[in-house]
Amino acid sequence: MSEPYDAQFYAATHHGNEGDIEFYATLCEGAQSVLELGCGSGRVLSAVVPPLATGLGVDLHEGLLALARDRTRDPHHTPPISYQRGDMRTLDLGRRFDRVLIPYSGLFCLGEPAGLRACLAVAAAHLAPDGLFAVDAYAADGFHHLASQEDMGRLDEWTELERVEVDGVPYTVHERSRWDRDTQTIEAHYR
Repeated sequence: MSEPYDAQFYAATHHGNEGDIEFYATLCEGAQSVLELGCGSGRVLSAVVPPLATGLGVDLHEGLLALARDRTRDPHHTPPISYQRGDMRTLDLGRRFDRVLIPYSGLFCLGEPAGLRACLAVAAAHLAPDGLFAVDAYAADGFHHLASQEDMGRLDEWTELERVEVDGVPYTVHERSRWDRDTQTIEAHYR
């Protein structure tokens, strides 16, 4: 995500995938430490860190980190979770975690293949020897191979995506996108 965006709108439009919280909670059972790269508003991490474990969420967006911190501001919130600003392509915390998570297609925010490789190296460097790395991403191969070239999309065509409410005000979210079969990329814009 290269353009600035409002944290409240991000949180209102990013609900995850059906069953993702339960999936990650099961993967985190028995872990003593959990690292979430690209934690956004803390929706996943705040729900999946087991009791007596610690959690750390990392994201570039200060507004989203503020929302994440608000989720766990209660001093009685267990387990202890903290959030810090960082880039999942260059992060070096100097410690390892039992679980490293990148949920809800966070890899797609990286853009270029070099960013993806750097992020995967960061995840590996922070993973404990017997740890588990889990990532959520959809495979676009079928989409790119089955869709006709004429359906590539045009960046001047907006499609209504959903209606959300932020601070009591209703909004309609629109998306425009295009894809490239050769590079297997999708470029999406929202308003």
